[in-house]
Amino acid sequence: MPAVSASDVETLDGVVHEVQSAGHYTYVRVGPEGAEGSWAVVLGRLDATPGSAMTLRVHGHKADFHSRRLDRDFDDLYFARVIDRA
Repeated sequence: MPAVSASDVETLDGVVHEVQSAGHYTYVRVGPEGAEGSWAVVLGRLDATPGSAMTLRVHGHKADFHSRRLDRDFDDLYFARVIDRA
């Protein structure tokens, strides 16, 4: 698997649009209301609900990522940690 690359994006901020748990990871789509948002993965279970506010610190990026646990492809996926949520 190719390595995760550095990202020009430092944070993802907005509302949670979608959450998918995958074992020890949680995939979350975050962005402004009314926008598509961006997918990120965080380590651990994330107790987040759609519509709640969240800010993620981005540590890396991977284009064309395939999650075996979800059996799903992501055009762009950010590797992040939660730094704030409401």
